[in-house]
Amino acid sequence: MIPGDNESPSWKELLWRPDFVAAIKGADVLLAAHHGRDAGFCPELFEVMGKPRLVMISDGRFGDTSATSRYSSQATGWTVYDAAGLQDSRKCLTTRCDGHITVKLGWLDASNTAKGNFLNVTTSNVNHGSLSALMKVAHGM
Repeated sequence: MIPGDNESPSWKELLWRPDFVAAIKGADVLLAAHHGRDAGFCPELFEVMGKPRLVMISDGRFGDTSATSRYSSQATGWTVYDAAGLQDSRKCLTTRCDGHITVKLGWLDASNTAKGNFLNVTTSNVNHGSLSALMKVAHGM
């Protein structure tokens, strides 16, 4: 779901519309409204939509009005690949920390022929948490 700059009052108005509620129910990926700021966060949205697997936030320098942790608590997690090819289960990605976020979706079958569903998420930065965990495993820690 790509909501633009909706803020809490507009979310609440949209949630009265049965067609909107039907369209968002069970969404897997949410691009946070209003660049992930508090003004765009609406708890009632998640009561109707359910918990997405991944929330992405297009933001700049961290500010006092960021709702990143609130969004993260609403997601269930999705496998994301970083610039080093390492995978990690993530609930929230931000352009501030993860760099460019690329989402590829389409249909592939087992032979990579375009016929089945897929969703692939990658970031342009290395997730240092994944790298650190990998190093500990490699060194038997």
